[in-house]
Amino acid sequence: ASLMSMIYALGNVSGAHFNPAVTVAILGSGRLGAGKAVGHMVSQCLGGAVAALAYHQIYASSMASKDGSYFAKGKPTSLSLAPGEGYTLVQAMWVECFFTFV
Repeated sequence: ASLMSMIYALGNVSGAHFNPAVTVAILGSGRLGAGKAVGHMVSQCLGGAVAALAYHQIYASSMASKDGSYFAKGKPTSLSLAPGEGYTLVQAMWVECFFTFV
């Protein structure tokens, strides 16, 4: 619902390229060339990575528990972006990519 609201509000200004899934849909509709689509998707992913690093720098001290991990008694601490116990960052990344395109 929030993505749809952003598309209606800003689509005519930005072309509605809010994430790679939207860009793939626009590419599939024939309204965007493959070269531009790849450029958009690389930029979107880099922007997301920079935003995640900025978030981490701003909130890292409040997220970590006393032992320096992002888990307190086996559970993620408040505002933690770490995957749940038993999952790796790579697994979390692939799940995030999958659900972006669903």
